[in-house]
Amino acid sequence: MGKKRSTLLDFVQYGGLKAFVAVIRFLPLNIAVLVGRFMAYAGYVIDRKHRTIASDNLRTAYGDDLSDRQIEKIIRGLYLHLASVGIDFVKLPRIVNSSNWQNYFEVEGLEFARKALEAGKGIIFLTGHVGSWEVLGCAIQFLFNQPVHTIAKHMENPFTDRIITKLREDGGQKIIFSENAAREIIRVLKHNKLLGILVDQNAKENSIFVDFFGQKAATTRAAATLSLKMGAPIIMLFARRIAGHYKFKISVSKPIEIEKTGNLEKDVFNLTQLYTTIIESHIRENPHEWLWIHRRWKTRPRNA
Repeated sequence: MGKKRSTLLDFVQYGGLKAFVAVIRFLPLNIAVLVGRFMAYAGYVIDRKHRTIASDNLRTAYGDDLSDRQIEKIIRGLYLHLASVGIDFVKLPRIVNSSNWQNYFEVEGLEFARKALEAGKGIIFLTGHVGSWEVLGCAIQFLFNQPVHTIAKHMENPFTDRIITKLREDGGQKIIFSENAAREIIRVLKHNKLLGILVDQNAKENSIFVDFFGQKAATTRAAATLSLKMGAPIIMLFARRIAGHYKFKISVSKPIEIEKTGNLEKDVFNLTQLYTTIIESHIRENPHEWLWIHRRWKTRPRNA
């Protein structure tokens, strides 16, 4: 039997998040950034549990290639980065609009996605919790004049879940909860719309093991299966803050493809491995900008 959740703790977390959102919305951007940095330092000092998870993950990924000092530097940078992501998540949708979005987003490869839409089968945008991933939903609504339909899981805390969902919807996304997603996902692609999936988290169900930093990682097979069965192209999408500016570089890939074997299982594996490798390459460019506090390798193969 799972551990029973504390309603009191849920309310405390809800109150803290609601207060954070209200304060950040009220403050000027430069002051909000300073507050975020203070919270990052405090979180780094207090949150020993997730510091340990991040350290273990970095050692799993890099082995002896990183010293203890380098690992600690990445983890400190991660907490600062997550604070920045949180500030952007709250502030950006209230700053950017259809008249000024080009002041905040520098886009590379947009023509690949617009060309892909001409096939009429929609697009499956894939990304990970790397860089400034939370700004992508805000950017897409202006780049394509339509929202991205993002697959998400309900959070364990139902009160904070409502806040996060509302923030994402305010930022231009349509949220499809994974618990009952199949029919809605098919509708999105059949109507030539945009589907968004984050594919870099441990997947307990409907998963396949592929290499990620040299280790077998349980990864959702849903994106590859959808693409292969429905003919919808997969395009990788990443966002990263441009140093020294409150502006983001959005990178849009060409549709990623594999040589099909005719064996669906092999093709799902090959396609899943391909997009996982692409995400890994982006993480390696700036290791402190990935979510090392998540137990990516928690689920193990049966013969491991």
